[in-house]
Amino acid sequence: MAKILFVEDELKANHFLIDALREAKHEVDIAETRKDAKEKLEKKQYDLIVLDIMLPDEKDTIPLIKRGIYLLKEIRRGDFPHIPQNIPIIIISAVPENQIENQIKEEIEILGKPFTAEKFIEKVANLLEERDG
Repeated sequence: MAKILFVEDELKANHFLIDALREAKHEVDIAETRKDAKEKLEKKQYDLIVLDIMLPDEKDTIPLIKRGIYLLKEIRRGDFPHIPQNIPIIIISAVPENQIENQIKEEIEILGKPFTAEKFIEKVANLLEERDG
């Protein structure tokens, strides 16, 4: 069982993914904004993060399309003491993959919407297996 932070604002559309994670016996916390995610990352340790790129938050000064990427960079920079900088992260997004890759400049798993729960769970399992060696 892994502890997973699911950072996504469209929960109704993606609830099947959360259900699939829980059916696979993973513990799932949900954050709907970058601020919510940061609060959770500051308090708890996770094994994997599922991250959307576009996260709403009217008080956030970072452009909508860059909020998830900015959070990713904060994680990789080591801004959260309980989170290893190399934690596996799966980006789920409707933003074209090449636009995401151009902003990130690192090897990362990206799942372009739409995709199946089976493909998603397979990615999660593979990343957790790689992490565990």
